[in-house]
Amino acid sequence: MNNQLRTAYLLRGGSSDELSRERLMSLAPSAYADAAHAGTSPRYAFFPTDTVIEALRETGWAPVNAQQQRARVEDRHGFQKHLIRFHRREHLGRAVLHDSRLELLLMNSHDGGCAFRLFAGVFRLVCANGLIVSDASYGAISIRHTRKTVDEVIAASRGIAEHSDRIGDNIESFRRRTLSPVERHDFADRALTLRYKHLPTAPVRPAFLLQTRRADDQGDSLWQTFNTIQENLIRGTQPDRFMARLESRRPARVRGLTGLDSQLSINRNLWELAASYLN
Repeated sequence: MNNQLRTAYLLRGGSSDELSRERLMSLAPSAYADAAHAGTSPRYAFFPTDTVIEALRETGWAPVNAQQQRARVEDRHGFQKHLIRFHRREHLGRAVLHDSRLELLLMNSHDGGCAFRLFAGVFRLVCANGLIVSDASYGAISIRHTRKTVDEVIAASRGIAEHSDRIGDNIESFRRRTLSPVERHDFADRALTLRYKHLPTAPVRPAFLLQTRRADDQGDSLWQTFNTIQENLIRGTQPDRFMARLESRRPARVRGLTGLDSQLSINRNLWELAASYLN
């Protein structure tokens, strides 16, 4: 059950409904710790994620899902890194940025592992995928735990909302850019190295990342190619049986990512890679 909770957003893709405090607690209990982990430094200022969630809720950001990292050390359980996703309340249930809408991602931990971090994201309705905008488009914001934490998070969230038009412009540019077959395969090659440093060690051929899951992604635009590859890299692929036969081994596949840091890293780097095809 814990694994299902950690990957709930990937499997269900968010929600059109604002989640209650009780539902968020069931998805990411660590966000509701009432004290810092005993091993934190005396200089560590505890500031509960719960307080920030409710402050964002009051300013129109609706929490739609949450997940938490697996605690590798037992005594860290209940204090580990967690991620809460928000949509603007007035945007729930509809697309605003073409076939998508803006997301705000809030990361924190209560074991001293990280400060509050905010990321701009895009939620694509057609496939329920969460995409994360690269630093080049809108940088991630890190906020220390202090008495001014809430004010700083609210100000940062407003800044992300104000840049939604720029993010929408990026998506429109992705939609208008047509990739040649050579460029699509080059994109797949480079994308696969985001997870596997050396292509010969990858479990599937790069072209396997171009296999679409729905009619809306069948096409050669940069937006369609980017979304197809993103979904396969994050959710995983089917086994590459042809490659297995060529190498006389058992079929292998790209496995779905469950770690918060790995999901964020792949998503942000993939967005930056897609943007490089606009130049």
